[in-house]
Amino acid sequence: TCVAPDVFAENMKLREDTHHLADYIPQCSIDSLFEGTWYLVRVDEKHRRTYARRPFTNDHSLDEGMGLVHSNTATEHIPSPAKKVPRLPATSAESESAVISDGEH
Repeated sequence: TCVAPDVFAENMKLREDTHHLADYIPQCSIDSLFEGTWYLVRVDEKHRRTYARRPFTNDHSLDEGMGLVHSNTATEHIPSPAKKVPRLPATSAESESAVISDGEH
């Protein structure tokens, strides 16, 4: 879709300001989203994201019979399937070593 530059800049500023917030509920309308589009509903205090799917208005869409799951209600909330990868702790050898360089290699 085509978006005016000032609207795009405003949207990017909003994303910049809200990207790392916890306990946040977006205030944007879903009316401009395509049917079946997943969107962010909220981010809780532990940074867990909750998504919902914009419903389809017709039941004879192109994905009919392909086994895809979609919602016909706007109240469906499904947690994000993305999992955070835990960081591996440094070994004792790694934590005690240091690299000193005078800039020549």
